[in-house]
Formats: sequence, C-alpha cells, structure tokens
Amino acid sequence: MFSSVVAGGITGGILSFISYGRRAAIFSGIGFFALVSAAGQYSFTLWNRWRRERILRDMAGKQHDAVVEDSASSGMFAKMGKKARQALLVDPISRLPDWFPLRRLSSTEYRGILELRREEVSAELGSLRAAIRAMDMRELSLEEKSKQI
Repeated sequence: MFSSVVAGGITGGILSFISYGRRAAIFSGIGFFALVSAAGQYSFTLWNRWRRERILRDMAGKQHDAVVEDSASSGMFAKMGKKARQALLVDPISRLPDWFPLRRLSSTEYRGILELRREEVSAELGSLRAAIRAMDMRELSLEEKSKQI
C-alpha cells in the first residue's frame, strides 16, 4: 500500500508540475493523487481478499469455516478446512474432462514417445547425410570437369 501511495504522489507531483509549473499546485497534486491511489489500492485489496475467500469456500464446499485474513500470513494453509487442503493437494490433471487434450503419461508411454522421436531424428539425420554426400559428389564432379577444361 505504501508503494502505491508514493507512486501516486510522485505521479501527481509530476503531472501538476507539467500542468501548472512551479506554483503551489504541485503539493495539491501530490496529495490528491496519493489519496486516490491509496483508495484504489485499498479497494483492490479488499476485493482480492473477498475473491480469494470465495474461491476457497467454493473449493471446500459448504464446510469451509476458516477465513483467510491476510495473503501474507504464513499459516494460510493451516487455517483452511480439511476439504480445502485436500482440494489443493489433488492432481489438477486428474480433474480435467476426458476430452481435454492434456493427460498424464506413464513412464512406458513417455519412453515410447521418446523412442519414436529418436527414430524420426535418426531418419532425418540419415537423409541429411545422404544429401551432403550427394552435394560432395556433385562438387567433385564439377571440379574434375573444370580441371579437364
């Protein structure tokens, strides 16, 4: 909050100085913009806390009785209800619908995908080597033709 007030005051001072020059309006600009930025930051903080509490309440269902008072508190996880803690610990991919393109791969599936990719890269590397050999052969034949002339 302090940084918002200071930033608003500096902005107000600069804008007042640009608008009115060195008159006393600089200090009124500093005060006005500092108050506006403090009110805005306070409003946003209240709204953000309300939104976070609502999300936690929805996650835990109707049994969420703990209210998170401050986002900076280190015991926020301990203040949550049991269902809210369990909801945070559940794997998010397992909660996705079946049609969603993300899914968890087993180790064997992942190894199979890597093996397939390795084969593709090897085939591409082989074709590149063949193309390089062909270019070398053309270059040699052109050098021989140029020596004959």
